[in-house]
Amino acid sequence: MLEIRSFRCSHIDVDTGLPHFEQHGVTEAEVLRVLDRPIENRSGSGDSRILIGWASGGRFIRVVASFDDDGEGVFVITALKSSASRCGHCAGA
Repeated sequence: MLEIRSFRCSHIDVDTGLPHFEQHGVTEAEVLRVLDRPIENRSGSGDSRILIGWASGGRFIRVVASFDDDGEGVFVITALKSSASRCGHCAGA
């Protein structure tokens, strides 16, 4: 399991004070679950990672994040609901 000591988001909605990914219908708890137990973890652009996994209620979530060098902190760029067909491990599922 991943132990995250620092969790930051790239975009905070100025009106609500909530992370931007909540506008995509994704909660912080779902992001943390995917970060902790991704089905797929692949390279994104720059030093970002794309993590795909199951969240609450069987929802499939894609998280784009960048990890600190020590691996204890994460900077979440965005998170979106996704379809299982985008995951190589879930193709045909």
